[in-house]
Amino acid sequence: MMELTVNEKLERRNLSRLGFAYLVLLAVIQIGTSGLVLVFYRIFPRMGMEGVFAIQFTVVYGVGIPLAAFVARKVPALPRPPVDFSFQKVFVLFMVCYFLGWLTALASNGIISFLSSISPNGFYLGSAAEYLSPKEPVFNVLVVAAMVVAAPILEEWFFRKILISRLLRYGQLFAVVVSALMFGLYHGNMMQLIPALALGIALGYIYTRTGNIADTIVIHILNNAVSVFYSLFAAAGVFWAAALVSLASFAFVIAGCVLFFKNRKAIRLSWRLLVLPERGWSKIAVLNAGVLCSFIFAIALVIFSSIAAMGLVY
Repeated sequence: MMELTVNEKLERRNLSRLGFAYLVLLAVIQIGTSGLVLVFYRIFPRMGMEGVFAIQFTVVYGVGIPLAAFVARKVPALPRPPVDFSFQKVFVLFMVCYFLGWLTALASNGIISFLSSISPNGFYLGSAAEYLSPKEPVFNVLVVAAMVVAAPILEEWFFRKILISRLLRYGQLFAVVVSALMFGLYHGNMMQLIPALALGIALGYIYTRTGNIADTIVIHILNNAVSVFYSLFAAAGVFWAAALVSLASFAFVIAGCVLFFKNRKAIRLSWRLLVLPERGWSKIAVLNAGVLCSFIFAIALVIFSSIAAMGLVY
């Protein structure tokens, strides 16, 4: 068996730390959210969806992501000078990302349909749209602000700025794929897994090319805004506005499809592994405690949420 060099052991420790940072995020979300919801329901038995949303948002974005970022920041980052893009170019990239998200959502819906067909209880996954209510306009504004503005900013900061900046030392393709896998599994359910994975790859690619987190934040905000505003208008019964959002969504898909295939040959990512050896790189990158534990935990959460959605857990 080939022994690791001193530098290779150091890189394995760095990758393990990034894995543990991700594990901290997942553990805080699951344990913190579930624990606090149970505690608050005992104190406030009539607590509604507003309270549940406030707890979830606070745990994920107020505790989980900052704590995970604190752990990850101990790994050295690869500095990149930002490249400024015009808003027009960013909007073009958004439409391409939106098309990829729509395309992969079809695959996700196919998987959900299959699971529903083999389950005696169907398949049900709650969505963020359930928090929106025509009777709570002020709360709706807070939900929209949280999901359309705060969540994209903090997620881009962690998954692109923090993680990719530290994974790029191992190679562009490695950084984009690993961060995208983390982003997809972070959503914790089968419905969002594949679209979030595709979006993570697209946003990761954009960040590796520009080094500017503002670009991916804008694209992420626009992506979330379409689905959130459609749900908001539909919940409020403003169907003409929901129809306009639906038409805009269709236009983004068509434009994004044309732009993607027109520019597909310009998409380039380096396969070179940089500080990782060409042979035996998986021993360093995968076979370490942090990465193994975090991905096993993340995959287990997706499997458990799918079993629960099929009504097989009581």
